[in-house]
Amino acid sequence: MLSKEERRFLRSWEDQRKGGPASYYLLYIIAGTIVMTIGVGFVMSMIKFGLPRPLWVIPVISFVLSSLYAALSWKKNEKKFKGLIRREVKESSQ
Repeated sequence: MLSKEERRFLRSWEDQRKGGPASYYLLYIIAGTIVMTIGVGFVMSMIKFGLPRPLWVIPVISFVLSSLYAALSWKKNEKKFKGLIRREVKESSQ
């Protein structure tokens, strides 16, 4: 039997999957880059590397981190979704 949270996840992720990974990546990479630029800029201003850094490095690092996060979160959610579906099918067939 699926819990309330698991059923909610299945419904929301099924809706998200309809848009496909491209729209998911686009949304999370753009939004993540904006948010992470602030965070990475703050962290880099606090840490003194002793070397002058060009300003373009901050959004590039943010973009890479956001892309990595989007790809890993899609993969994790797909794995969870498929596992819950398998478990639900297995339980209903018994």
